[in-house]
Amino acid sequence: LKNGVKNIKVRSIDESNDNFITSLTTHGILNYDWLPGSKHLVYIYDKNGMGKFHLYKVNILTKETTDLTPLDSITVNGFQTSNTKSNEILVFHVKGEQKIRHAYRINTKTGNIKLDVKFPKNFRELLRTTI
Repeated sequence: LKNGVKNIKVRSIDESNDNFITSLTTHGILNYDWLPGSKHLVYIYDKNGMGKFHLYKVNILTKETTDLTPLDSITVNGFQTSNTKSNEILVFHVKGEQKIRHAYRINTKTGNIKLDVKFPKNFRELLRTTI
């Protein structure tokens, strides 16, 4: 915690230096992970406290932060990094009252976003019956 808010702290390998790489003052980080093979972390954060969670990328050296989901219509509720595609991340999104779920593939270098999968409303039941 930094100032009572969940932030991200990175520790050096020799454990001699702890460094906060985020300085959020309201609404702590929901979830975070390393981007494989890079000097970046990604995290889910609700900037305005209105339930509009976005996915952010932060450079652990410069602390430069980028909103990877800058569209107001996207509310991120999960993501999956790839060990084989270090510049891609799959982001899960819930839209509206009907809880329609989609997965978007985001290029973490260019910021390009494309729809990857449209799940039906009953996608959990579909998963149970097909796995």
